[in-house]
Amino acid sequence: MRFAIALHGGVPVGVGMFAVSDGWCGIYCMATHPDWRRRGVASAVLRAGVRWASGAGAGRFFLQVEADNPGARRCYEALGFAPSHEYRYRVR
Repeated sequence: MRFAIALHGGVPVGVGMFAVSDGWCGIYCMATHPDWRRRGVASAVLRAGVRWASGAGAGRFFLQVEADNPGARRCYEALGFAPSHEYRYRVR
């Protein structure tokens, strides 16, 4: 497992976690500081993590993103991810 962190002036502006198992890489905890969104931070974090995961044997990648997060969905789709499934949380 690895973390990728985008820094600006030594301060984190974006993060992501990458876990490799059996040729797959799960991408978790992607987050970008609101002031840094739409500036390439998430793409840079994702590319860095994918480079590491590819070197660690991953050939397939997955992540989850909330349906009501259109900015993140556009970012991931621009990088080659496609929707596969939907899930819902039950709220009492």
